[in-house]
Amino acid sequence: MTINDLNAALSYEEYKKRRQAFNEAKEAQEREIQEAEKRREVVRLADARNKLGVRNEKLAKLGDTAYRTFLTEYFTQLTMNTLNFINEKDRKTKRAVVESLTKAYFDQRDAKEMRRTFAATSQFLAEVNLVCDKYADIVMEKAKEKCEQCDKDKIDSDDVFKIEAPDKKAFYDDIDAVNADELTFTIRNRVMDAAQNFIDSYNRDKTELKSILKDTSDTVKFLKEGSNLVDYYEKKAVMKSKVITNKTYTPVFEAMVLGFSKSVYKNKALSESFMVSETELDTDSIREHCEVMYSFLEMLNTTKIETNPEEFLAKQMFDIANIE
Repeated sequence: MTINDLNAALSYEEYKKRRQAFNEAKEAQEREIQEAEKRREVVRLADARNKLGVRNEKLAKLGDTAYRTFLTEYFTQLTMNTLNFINEKDRKTKRAVVESLTKAYFDQRDAKEMRRTFAATSQFLAEVNLVCDKYADIVMEKAKEKCEQCDKDKIDSDDVFKIEAPDKKAFYDDIDAVNADELTFTIRNRVMDAAQNFIDSYNRDKTELKSILKDTSDTVKFLKEGSNLVDYYEKKAVMKSKVITNKTYTPVFEAMVLGFSKSVYKNKALSESFMVSETELDTDSIREHCEVMYSFLEMLNTTKIETNPEEFLAKQMFDIANIE
């Protein structure tokens, strides 16, 4: 073997080594690409599963959310039908209060429990429950169809979880068939009676207090200064006054007015709306506001929506007196 043959042999061996190294590097690179693609696929599948889980959770919640929304819509309007308004601004103000109270109430109730109890409580609630449940299902089915379309179009949209205006209109058309005239009449009369009783009681107590003070003053005038009887009659007047002001039983509407008045004194935002001066309450506005709240409570009571009225009422009275 010549030197040239040896060099050629060495060059070929070197070439084979280099070629092998190149092939191994290429294979390693391809494996890395494949592994990266697998990792991306795992992430993509996990992301897809996560999105599907979130979507299914939203769909599941949508049925209950839509059901509560339709209940809120209907019972807000039912309560509004029991109220009087002096103008459009007054109507909007009262509706905002009623809607807020109604939404807060239904949001804290379990939808499945309401469906079950409403269906068995009364014919009225059963009918309302049927219509609300029907349109909640319609909203869910439409949302599912929209989700499937979004999958085909490969887009995400939260609009699929919204209640469309046509569905709300159709709901109102159906729910109008539920007769609530007698309930509306009953609620309105009960609220009017409660408000009138409060006014009569307030005026009666005011008259009695004035009479006690006048009688005591007239009696003391005829007594000698320093007489023990002066102290006796003054203490008697205080005792009579306490009997009037500290009643053993306070009607709900009166308790509501007194409780809300306390909150007005403590809450700056309420003070700006329900006080005519730094020390004087706007009693007419407070009474009207309490009539709206009382109408809502009476609606829950008369329609038999609230299953534990005593417990619920006690909590409401506490909350009204402690608005922060």
